Amino acid sequence: MHNNQQKTDSDGAVEIAGAGIAGLTAAIVLARAGRQVVVHEALALLRGRQVRHLPVVTSAGVLAGMISDRDLLRHLGGVSEEYRQLQRGGIDEPIAKLMNAPVLSASRDTDVRHIARLFVEQRIGALPIVSDGELEGIIARSDVLRAVMRHFVLELWA
Repeated sequence: MHNNQQKTDSDGAVEIAGAGIAGLTAAIVLARAGRQVVVHEALALLRGRQVRHLPVVTSAGVLAGMISDRDLLRHLGGVSEEYRQLQRGGIDEPIAKLMNAPVLSASRDTDVRHIARLFVEQRIGALPIVSDGELEGIIARSDVLRAVMRHFVLELWA
């Protein structure tokens, strides 16, 4: 597992990573020269691609953090992670201020059982796959569950 530090490119812009990176299943790329990606753009990507988690990378492809639909909805609703009422956030807030960083990550050779354990113990829904500091893909809880259902006989439904 890697524990990456938040990074931005030289002009401070943070981008949402995507399909140009090997291993990602959804095309989630957003580059805006000279400015940061904001909440309403991230929400549009989540909705359009029907995903719940977005890796955030620098323009060089280095993992900077993760943002989820839950993070964005809490921000818009003005609710903290501890369910305390806060001031409602705006749709033009940069995601760099809201993303989770640093984030846990895994490599291609990380055992899926270890990843599943991290999902439960760390209460996370997705884990970026990183090689040499660059984002290669993302694995979500649903990916692990789909693989279990496809490859194992589950007596629970018998």
